[in-house]
Amino acid sequence: MLKVYAASSTPFFSGNADLCGEDELRLDWDLFSRAAALISAERRERVLRRLQRGDGASDFVGYTFVRAAKAAESLAAELLLVNALLCDFGFYGSAEFAYGERGKPYLVTPEGVWFSISHSDRWAVCAISDEGEVGVDIQKIVPARTQIAERYFNAEQNARLRALPEGAEQNRLFTELWARREASIKARGGSVLERGSDGAQATLIEAPSGFVIALC
Repeated sequence: MLKVYAASSTPFFSGNADLCGEDELRLDWDLFSRAAALISAERRERVLRRLQRGDGASDFVGYTFVRAAKAAESLAAELLLVNALLCDFGFYGSAEFAYGERGKPYLVTPEGVWFSISHSDRWAVCAISDEGEVGVDIQKIVPARTQIAERYFNAEQNARLRALPEGAEQNRLFTELWARREASIKARGGSVLERGSDGAQATLIEAPSGFVIALC
């Protein structure tokens, strides 16, 4: 079994994200706190760290919208995992996590379940499987970046990018290649900055408008 879940993190904010500017959106702290209580203490700490200032202050006062948005995305991804464990595996309790040699998180409890989570610009995804390692990545479509492509993509991928005119098609291809690359790395563990992964093992699946999702 292999399933992928996706959800928006916008419910954690008061105001209409489509109508309000970022300065008019506010994190619904009560909802956020109640939702955070549903995930394990270790994972909750990781989410809350996204609200901290650069100096490490932990009072969460005066956090910026960017930090709040990232924390909400991260929490949404964690909640997708909690939901998947309950609905697909009947597991209700505090999941235990550990980390492999390449930094990839894995589940100690429950056993025999593999997962991967990702988030980008108010969307979160979670892939879960009982068949083996899995990697998933969601990316908002962004302008193609030549320097990044030349550094991390292979010759064939760069040729495909150069063959397209600047604009929507090239931007989509660039984002697809990067998402496939990240999904492949997430499946085995490691840093997204390392070279040598062309994402060939990953496939693209249905995604929200303006985004791409890759699964490996």
